[in-house]
Amino acid sequence: MEALQVPDSVKEMMSYIEGGTIQEKMARLVMSHLENRFRSCTERLYDFEKKYRWPFKQFKEGWDANTSGEKYSYETEKDYMEWE
Repeated sequence: MEALQVPDSVKEMMSYIEGGTIQEKMARLVMSHLENRFRSCTERLYDFEKKYRWPFKQFKEGWDANTSGEKYSYETEKDYMEWE
């Protein structure tokens, strides 16, 4: 296992984080960050479903069938790439 050098200034800041050891505190920080990223991605997916009024699978079927008149608009193509 690789050792991580934590500066004293960072250790002081970490005193506000729950956990008994620096490792526990770091693990809590990483998990919190990942949960926030997951929540952000989930919200973004919801925004697309709300905007286009269906889940991605149905949106893609419509895209492939070329039933959307706005398929080639910059906004729709950008959304498709991000949503995919």
